[in-house]
Parts: sequence; C-alpha cells; structure tokens
Amino acid sequence: MQMFIYNGPDPDPNIAIGRFYNHHGPIGCDVETVSLDDRTPLGAAFAINPSESFYFQIDSPLFPWGLLRNPGQEVIFHNAGFDVQVLEDWSGDQVTSIGDSCLLAMILGLPGRLSQIVEMLYGREPRLITDLIGEGKDQITMADVPVEKVAERGCLDAQEALEVWMYLHREYTVPVKALDLETRFLPVALQMQKTGIKIDTKRVHEHRLELDRRLTFYRMVAEGIGFNPGSSQQLAIALEGRGYRVLYRTGKDGKRRPRLNKEILRNYYAVEPIAQLTLQYRSTQTLLTHLIRPLDEGRYLVGDRIYPRVNLNVTDTGRISRSNPATQNINGVLRDIVIPSEGNMIHDWDFSQIELRCAAYMWEDNAMQEIFKRGEDVHQATADQLVAAGMGNILGDTNERRRRLAKDLNFAMLFGGDEQTLWERRRIPLDMGKKLVEGYFTKFRGIANGIEKTKKEALANGFTETMYGRKRIESEKLESGKEYLIADALRKLINHPIQGSAAEILKEAMWVTKNEPQFHTVHDEVLSDVEPGYVYPGKLHRVAPFDTPITEKIGPNYKDLVDV
Repeated sequence: MQMFIYNGPDPDPNIAIGRFYNHHGPIGCDVETVSLDDRTPLGAAFAINPSESFYFQIDSPLFPWGLLRNPGQEVIFHNAGFDVQVLEDWSGDQVTSIGDSCLLAMILGLPGRLSQIVEMLYGREPRLITDLIGEGKDQITMADVPVEKVAERGCLDAQEALEVWMYLHREYTVPVKALDLETRFLPVALQMQKTGIKIDTKRVHEHRLELDRRLTFYRMVAEGIGFNPGSSQQLAIALEGRGYRVLYRTGKDGKRRPRLNKEILRNYYAVEPIAQLTLQYRSTQTLLTHLIRPLDEGRYLVGDRIYPRVNLNVTDTGRISRSNPATQNINGVLRDIVIPSEGNMIHDWDFSQIELRCAAYMWEDNAMQEIFKRGEDVHQATADQLVAAGMGNILGDTNERRRRLAKDLNFAMLFGGDEQTLWERRRIPLDMGKKLVEGYFTKFRGIANGIEKTKKEALANGFTETMYGRKRIESEKLESGKEYLIADALRKLINHPIQGSAAEILKEAMWVTKNEPQFHTVHDEVLSDVEPGYVYPGKLHRVAPFDTPITEKIGPNYKDLVDV
C-alpha cells in the first residue's frame, strides 16, 4: 500500500508532504468511494493550492484524520453532504470546519456541478467518470480502477473545489448571511440523514397491491378509449381528435414531440377526462416505480429504516429535497408508512403561511400584515375583502369555494401569476380573472408594488435575491428575445425572494432546534421521533424579523396526526 500519492510540480514528494502538514489556510478535499450507491470510501484527496494535492488511501497510516477534526482548519468540499457523511460514517468522528464550493456557487446563482462551474469559469472540458468506469453492462466500480487513476481524479477534484472556493470569494460579493446559514445548517442536515426514517414495511406492501390494482384499472380504461396512457404521442392524437390544440416542440434530434407534462395536463386540460386519466396513471406509476415497489422489494432499506440523502444543492431556491428515495413523494394516504421508533410518537410542526408572511414583510403590505397580527385565516380574510369589494359573483356562491379561490389567488400572485393562471387552475374566464387580479392588487397594494418592483429589478439585473442574499440568475432567458422564455424567467424571479426566504427561515428554525430528534422535512413542516408526553421546546415564533407561528401535531404515524 502506498502511504500517499502526490499530484503537483515538486519533483520530491517527500519534501512536498511537509508543506501539506505545515499548511495554513483552507484545504480542498474530495472523497472517492466504490460508487454513488456503495459509499465505502477508497481514499481522499487534499489540495493545499489549485495545483498541488495529495491522495491518501482510507487505511493509510498517514491519513490526516486530525486535520478533519481540527476546528481551526477549514476543509473545502464540493458537495459536502456526500463526502462528509462518508468520512464521518467511516471514522465515527465529526468533520468540524466545513466549506462547500457547490453551496457557495449556488448561493451566488451559479451552476452547482463542479464540471459546470469549472467550465464556466475556466473553460475546461469536464472529466467524465465513464472514462474510468465505462458504462452500460461493461461498467465497473472505482474499486476496480487502478489506485493511481483514482488518486489522479480525486486530486484534480480537490484542487478544483479549492480553486472555485478561492475564486468566488475573490471575484464575487459573497452574501455572508446566506453562506453562514448554509454552513451552520449542514451538520443538521447530516444528522437528519444519519437518523433515517423508520418504515412500516407491512403497510408498504399493502399500498403496493392497491397501487398495482389502480394502475391496471387506469390502463384498461385508457385502452378501452383507444390510447396508451404511457404514450404522449397517442394522448396527443386522442386530444386532437376531441378538438384540442396540442403544442409541440422539436428536440435536438429533429423530432417533434407533444408538450404534455404534468403541469400542462393538470392546468390546460383540467376539464378533459382523458388528460386527467393520464395524469392519474402517470402519478401512480411514478409512486410505484420510484418509491413503493423498491421499498417493498427491500431496496433502500437497512433493517426497517431508509436513509435518503438530504440535498441542499438541488433547488435554486435553497429548498431542502431528499433522494434515494425521494421521500417528498410520501404524501396523502401513503404517509402511514412513516412510523416512529418503538414506543414513540411522531411530532410534526409546520409554519403557518410562511410564504405569505415573507411576502407581506418583504413587500411591506400593511393590509396583509394586519390580517396576520389579528390571527385571522389569511385566505378567508382575502375572500371576505374581495367579496366586500363586489366580487362575490366571481369568487362563487359558497364560502368554501370563495376561500379556495382566494387561496389560489394568494399563491398565484407569489408565483408571478395572472388571470391566465386562474383560467388554468379554476377555469375562471379571462375577463373575470382580470377583474379579480385587479381587485386583489387594489386591496393588497404592497404585494402589487413588490411584484412590480421585483419584476423591474429582474429585468434590469437579470437576477433577484432572498432575504439572506441568495441569488437566482435568469439573464440568459431574459435576453433570449423569446417571449415564453422571458415569461418563465420572470415568474421564477418574482417567486424566488419569497420561496427562497421561506426556505431560509425553515433552515434557521431547524438549526435553532438542532438538538431535537428531527428526521424528516417536507416543504415547511418538520417531523421528529419523540417519546410520549413530549413537549416541544422550540421558540420559533421569531426566527425571522416577523412573527413565524407554528402548528403542532402528534400521532402514531405520519398520516394519523392530531393537533397538539
């Protein structure tokens, strides 16, 4: 076994290693594992500058564990959530001072993948992992690759992680508050990842049987009508046969394909039964293929738990996501598969209207802030105000319908929506929808002014920012000259300050309560595995510059929760 492998300009590696142990300043790090699924570590590379690094096999007596445990030594990873987890699982120790060039790039609105950011900044061609391990049936693992080749890749990745970190700090204005939050939150995310989620495998099997029956039913109904619900081409033909116009786009291969994704089916064809049948078929198939069937077959399970990755580097807004498996898909009746430890209960807290509270604060809407101060239901209050303004005939003739439409209106505005959005979601005629939007903006002038101001800033700068300074950049779309791309970019840029700030407040709250047994989060709610009689100690009503009340529930599983 080699003690270490040197990658750098010094002709004498034994002299170079002295510089490594005497180095002051950030050090880049990249961990090499057998594969993405088999996270057994092979070794790790450490870079002291963008052209000099060292690779240590994991069982090398020179492996610098002390460096990783030293709180005074900043170690820079690219996707720390993966690498740090591997190192901590292997050693049982905690990596104490972590930087992440991936998170920093995304906070600045830049690409998160190392190959993308390096190509953008330096024009370098990406290094393909398939050059080492191949692909398809002939693919091997990194354990089968010669150690010198593994070391070379690890060293170059560690050097580039450090190089990107240094470049971004030098050439960009780093939003300190956003970076500090991500750095503080990372250990919370890693702990949640280590804790895992306990699964009721009996209920998983029962759900699989039910979803299989449902999928078969949807397929039989569709085939009886004369189309395959798994084929967008056949669905397009069926829709056109019913008088609908279907949009197409031409791919890079020159072939025309119908645009019939989930959002289009849900909105543009909301009243067409075969479109909704297809939507039900696809969503059921997705749940079966990516979640329930793999769980029922034992995939992802370690004993009775799954350990999905906590991703902080996937969404532009900074929202937390989970993968392998994507547990955000555990919704509705499926929630009873998530259970607590033996003898425990599941505690659930959820922010109350956090995105609307962000909008009311950031866009200085006094009317909406007053609704929250009075403790009223914001959607009902919105409906009442619009009815008082003479729009009851548009909202509907029942209080339930009025509140539901007011809720759609509240959230549509945060996403840069308009009367077209109301037509797509609720089939409100465009002329009536326009009056409703105008009435809404009359009642909530701060929201109206905030949206207009954000839109102007987006057009002028090509980006918008969250409360903590996290950027989203859409300048390429805005400068494309294509109306549909510009409209899409503006919707995302208008929503980014609100949804992104809500994500920041959630992370802040989870950090404040980091010692609680948190194991899962979905959007604005957090689940904990607690003993009976548990009293939540979190003081979360002011984790932001405005009131952030929560609602609490508790129960024997994620589905059967009752108010505390």
